[in-house]
Amino acid sequence: MTHSQQRTSVVAANVRAEAARRNQRQVDLAAVLGVTQPAISRRLAGEIEFSVAELQAIATHLGVSTALLLGEESVAAAS
Repeated sequence: MTHSQQRTSVVAANVRAEAARRNQRQVDLAAVLGVTQPAISRRLAGEIEFSVAELQAIATHLGVSTALLLGEESVAAAS
Protein backbone atom coordinates (compact mmCIF):
# COMPACT_ATOMS: atom_id res chain seq x y z
CA MET A 1 0.00 0.00 0.00
CA THR A 2 1.41 3.37 -1.00
CA HIS A 3 1.56 6.31 1.40
CA SER A 4 -1.28 7.98 -0.53
CA GLN A 5 -3.47 4.88 -0.30
CA GLN A 6 -2.71 4.55 3.40
CA ARG A 7 -3.60 8.21 3.99
CA THR A 8 -6.87 7.77 2.04
CA SER A 9 -7.75 4.73 4.19
CA VAL A 10 -7.01 6.58 7.43
CA VAL A 11 -9.12 9.57 6.42
CA ALA A 12 -12.00 7.32 5.33
CA ALA A 13 -11.85 5.41 8.62
CA ASN A 14 -11.86 8.65 10.61
CA VAL A 15 -14.84 10.03 8.70
CA ARG A 16 -16.72 6.74 9.21
CA ALA A 17 -15.93 6.74 12.94
CA GLU A 18 -16.93 10.36 13.54
CA ALA A 19 -20.10 9.97 11.47
CA ALA A 20 -21.03 6.85 13.46
CA ARG A 21 -20.42 8.66 16.77
CA ARG A 22 -22.97 11.24 15.64
CA ASN A 23 -25.45 8.76 14.11
CA GLN A 24 -24.90 10.15 10.64
CA ARG A 25 -25.70 7.85 7.74
CA GLN A 26 -24.13 7.79 4.30
CA VAL A 27 -27.16 9.58 2.88
CA ASP A 28 -26.67 12.37 5.43
CA LEU A 29 -23.04 12.87 4.42
CA ALA A 30 -23.95 12.62 0.74
CA ALA A 31 -26.50 15.40 1.19
CA VAL A 32 -23.89 17.62 2.86
CA LEU A 33 -21.54 17.14 -0.10
CA GLY A 34 -24.21 17.21 -2.78
CA VAL A 35 -23.23 13.78 -4.07
CA THR A 36 -25.04 10.46 -4.35
CA GLN A 37 -24.98 7.77 -1.67
CA PRO A 38 -22.87 5.48 -3.91
CA ALA A 39 -20.34 8.32 -4.35
CA ILE A 40 -19.98 8.81 -0.58
CA SER A 41 -19.83 5.04 -0.13
CA ARG A 42 -16.78 4.86 -2.43
CA ARG A 43 -15.10 7.64 -0.46
CA LEU A 44 -15.86 5.95 2.87
CA ALA A 45 -14.44 2.69 1.51
CA GLY A 46 -11.21 4.49 0.62
CA GLU A 47 -11.67 3.90 -3.11
CA ILE A 48 -11.77 7.64 -3.87
CA GLU A 49 -10.03 10.40 -1.91
CA PHE A 50 -12.05 13.11 -0.21
CA SER A 51 -11.16 16.57 -1.48
CA VAL A 52 -10.08 19.24 0.98
CA ALA A 53 -13.38 21.07 0.44
CA GLU A 54 -15.33 17.86 1.13
CA LEU A 55 -13.41 17.23 4.34
CA GLN A 56 -13.99 20.80 5.47
CA ALA A 57 -17.73 20.46 4.81
CA ILE A 58 -17.94 17.14 6.64
CA ALA A 59 -15.90 18.45 9.57
CA THR A 60 -18.21 21.45 9.89
CA HIS A 61 -21.30 19.23 9.65
CA LEU A 62 -19.98 16.80 12.29
CA GLY A 63 -18.62 19.54 14.56
CA VAL A 64 -15.04 18.28 14.47
CA SER A 65 -11.79 19.65 13.12
CA THR A 66 -10.45 18.82 9.70
CA ALA A 67 -7.22 17.82 11.46
CA LEU A 68 -9.13 15.13 13.35
CA LEU A 69 -10.48 13.68 10.11
CA LEU A 70 -6.99 13.77 8.61
CA GLY A 71 -5.62 11.86 11.60
CA GLU A 72 -3.47 14.77 12.72
CA GLU A 73 -5.34 15.15 16.02
CA SER A 74 -6.56 12.47 18.40
CA VAL A 75 -10.15 12.10 19.51
CA ALA A 76 -9.04 12.64 23.13
CA ALA A 77 -7.31 15.90 22.23
CA ALA A 78 -10.41 17.07 20.33
CA SER A 79 -12.70 16.52 23.35
